[in-house]
Amino acid sequence: MSPPGVFTLPGRALDEEDAWVRALQAASDAEVLEATRAAVRAGRPGLAGRAVSLVLSDAAVAGDPELERAARAARLLLSRPVPPSIEEWDELIADLGRRQHMARFKARHRAITRGESPDKPRTRPK
Repeated sequence: MSPPGVFTLPGRALDEEDAWVRALQAASDAEVLEATRAAVRAGRPGLAGRAVSLVLSDAAVAGDPELERAARAARLLLSRPVPPSIEEWDELIADLGRRQHMARFKARHRAITRGESPDKPRTRPK
């Protein structure tokens, strides 16, 4: 690796980043953390997240704002949204139906209190 504090970041192509991260796998934790800091300073949170995920101890990351930021980026990159189950879809659709029903009910009630016909659409005065 390069001397501490001097890291050449890869290009933004995915294959270049993959090769850079593979090269970091053989580096010490101190070198990986320094490379992570360099990626954060360069404004590349995705690359920093991939690099900091190579460090096994959370204690090495704690206390350093740049490394904590990279760890948050790693969690964001690694977490995948879980699709809703069939039961959750059913509940979402039922909730939507309830909201639409209440919106129609409120519109009819407002029309009745104004003295309008609830079945006749409201028109704007000309």
